Amino acid sequence: MATPTRRSPTSLTPKGAATREKLLQVAKRVFEQGNFHQASVAEICRRAGVANGTFYQYFKDKEAVLLELATRLSKALRTELAVALQAEDDLEARLLAAFRIFVSFIRENRALYQIFREIEFVHKRTHNRFYEGLVKIFAHCFAEAYRHGEVRRVDFEVAAVATIGVLHFLVLRWLILGPGEVPEQA
Repeated sequence: MATPTRRSPTSLTPKGAATREKLLQVAKRVFEQGNFHQASVAEICRRAGVANGTFYQYFKDKEAVLLELATRLSKALRTELAVALQAEDDLEARLLAAFRIFVSFIRENRALYQIFREIEFVHKRTHNRFYEGLVKIFAHCFAEAYRHGEVRRVDFEVAAVATIGVLHFLVLRWLILGPGEVPEQA
């Protein structure tokens, strides 16, 4: 049996684009509710209300869906963070803004944590790019603070990684594993 030709997202009709997007959104929920390895193309298609063959018109396999979701979510988070950090005048305000953006983004996109736990084992390069992008944003934030005399000279990358670690575990503790809300004083 011949492999179906996958359609490029840029060459889709409006109906095709809507079907592709529906498959992505359903897959996001399926991955969030279980894990990547337990999820099946058949389950994604069943929930999306399309035939299994339709899936393969748009995606090579479920890994391709996972990679696209990871890329989209990481880009959206990095964009929100970069915009918020540029809008603030000092390091404290930048870090508080980053915390609020990060918490809000994860609250609205809980699948991000599930997807990135899975992507680490499925496609390490995408996983690493996500964290490298965050490190770049926060390292720039600390470099700017140094240039303005707000902090002493530190290794900006180490400060960025430490900040990301704090954000990650606060969100993990309260939004993913904990009661679902971050305390006001956090």
